[in-house]
Amino acid sequence: MTGMAYTAKKKRMVQEIMTIFAIIVSILVLLGQGAILDYYIISNNPNNNAHYAWIICDVVAAIIWLYALISSFLHFRKLPITEADGPVFSKPIKNPGMLKSVLGDELRFIYICWLTYACCLLPRMIYIFKTIAEPLTEDEKFGPNTLKMTISVAAILFLFLVFTHHDVEPNTASQQDRKSVV
Repeated sequence: MTGMAYTAKKKRMVQEIMTIFAIIVSILVLLGQGAILDYYIISNNPNNNAHYAWIICDVVAAIIWLYALISSFLHFRKLPITEADGPVFSKPIKNPGMLKSVLGDELRFIYICWLTYACCLLPRMIYIFKTIAEPLTEDEKFGPNTLKMTISVAAILFLFLVFTHHDVEPNTASQQDRKSVV
């Protein structure tokens, strides 16, 4: 194996490890945010068992995110890594049009994840702000500031979503385009 091939393989392995780490962290952050918001709802309405359905919503959203993130990760592992002298390792692409369809594939995963997340988060936020947020005081451990911080985690989840669904070489125009989105 040549030096460039080894370097490309090593870079790819580091990228894969970081992507796996980002997938795990994003799922944990998603579940953490859901758990805190569920706590707000359930603790303020302890006699209403219907509010436990939000936990099911969180689990469904996490399963869909996990499926989409893993599918995207496995999809990108099949793409070849190219250096200046051509493909270094991986299977060659038989259909040159496949590279053009990659963007469409990754966007499909992102839209599914974000739509699921928004459908779970938005009704919960509306319910919390209409019924629970008003009587919260800053003296409470789970007061209004914790609620605001928990909701602001959505921006972090968006970053994880973008960075785990778009596999680009560092210091390229594609990476700059990705950074400009976020």
